[in-house]
This record gives sequence, C-alpha cells and structure tokens, in this order.
Amino acid sequence: MNRPDERAYRKFGRVVVAMNIIVKTVTGRLPEYRRIRALMHDAFPANERIPMWRLRFLALRRNVDFRAFYDDDRFCGLSYTISTEKMIFLLYLATDAEARSQGYGTYLLSWLQKNSEGKEIVVNVEPPDACADNYVQRRKRISFYDRNHFYDTGCSLLVRNDTYRVLSSSPVFNAAEFRLLMRTYRFGVMA
Repeated sequence: MNRPDERAYRKFGRVVVAMNIIVKTVTGRLPEYRRIRALMHDAFPANERIPMWRLRFLALRRNVDFRAFYDDDRFCGLSYTISTEKMIFLLYLATDAEARSQGYGTYLLSWLQKNSEGKEIVVNVEPPDACADNYVQRRKRISFYDRNHFYDTGCSLLVRNDTYRVLSSSPVFNAAEFRLLMRTYRFGVMA
C-alpha cells in the first residue's frame, strides 16, 4: 500500500489544510522505523505494549495489519488492527507527537472506518480511574473515541491483570464476534 489516498482536508478555524495521506506496511526497513518504535514506547504504557518484534511477526498473519501513515512524506501516525469477517479490533492507534492536535488522529480513525468494508471497529481503553497516574490521558482518549462516534459496549477486556472498557463503532455490539476474534488472536495475553 504505497500509493496516496485521496486528498483529505483538516479545518483550523477558517483555514482548510489539505492532507495527502499515504499508507505503508510497517517493516524494519522503513526509514521511520525508529520513530515508530519510539511512538509505540511513548504512546502506550509498558503493560500495554507487545514487543515490536512480536507485533511485526504477528503482522505476517492473514488479517493482521501494522500500518504507518504519512502526510506526503511526513510520518504522522500508526495503527495495528486485527480483523475477522465482521469485525476489526484496533489494538493500537497513535499519532506522532509532532502531528498531535492537528486532526490526524480523527483522520486515521476515519480512514480505518472507510476502509473497513462496513465491519464493526472495536477498541479497548483504560477506564477513567481518578486515582490512576494517567487519569487525564485516559479521559482524553475516551473523549476522542466519543467524538468519533464510538459507543461504550458495557463489556470489559482483561489483558494480563488490567481491565479495559470495550468501545465499538456500532451502537449494537456483536459480543459473539468479539469473543471469536479474541479466541483467535489473543496473542497469549488477552482474555
């Protein structure tokens, strides 16, 4: 996937800025590979990170995609998805620090929705625990998905010893399909 996506636009007040999004598969040969590793390290706590070598290895499986997004030649973010016939589990979505607060996160999420072939997209987020060290980050993450029309499913996902809320792009959550996806692709750490 090395070709440009259609031109997209971001709005800043009254100024409209064009984006020329290019999507590439993450490999160790990408010039930005070190930045991708650093972004994974900075964007996700250690207890949420799967080692990069394992992510790249698992991405060799059918229906697992590790993507880097560029605005022309500027690296702007990444996604890691696992899909079944009816559902996409968004394991990781992150925007590069230099591209944050510029609409890229919303655009990357809308790109995934547009290219999902009508599949339900599911993501897990940390619950908003006021005692957590990253409480503000948790609230921002939940607010981001809320603004992008994700719904709280009322379900939880247990990863190692941490519990996460499950959000869905569909107001009607397909719990059976989610269980199937988790059984197939749990990577030995999710329940």
